Amino acid sequence: EYRDNQHVIDMICRKPNGLLIVLEQQGMLNRGSKADEAALLASFNQLHDKKSPAYEKSRFGNDGLFTIRHFAGSVTYSINGFLEKNNDALQDDLMELMMVSSNEFIQNAIVATADGRKADINSVGTTGFVPDLPMHKVVDINAV
Repeated sequence: EYRDNQHVIDMICRKPNGLLIVLEQQGMLNRGSKADEAALLASFNQLHDKKSPAYEKSRFGNDGLFTIRHFAGSVTYSINGFLEKNNDALQDDLMELMMVSSNEFIQNAIVATADGRKADINSVGTTGFVPDLPMHKVVDINAV
């Protein structure tokens, strides 16, 4: 027998309040500490508990759990590690790839001095946007 699960899909991924959308937003703001995970769970609970028939917060409150009623049954998830697992590991790989690029513009877009100055993309005769990258992601390829 067919059961329409669109409400479950919407709760998980529909903008602006789907679980994955909220996870992505929280991931950009937070590092994954216990407090950050608790804030993520509080957001899930506030947005979906008693508002979505497919979502149920834990009855114990502070155990870091929530339940989604999928088509095949209820599944309980632990919030522990959600932010860390959602961290985009590709970013480090992409930065490394950009550092060894033969394209001077790409190299200059990520290169900065140790004192945190932005790269001088005018040195290659181009003007435009210089990304404002967090310093732990910016590498001086001349020091390598």
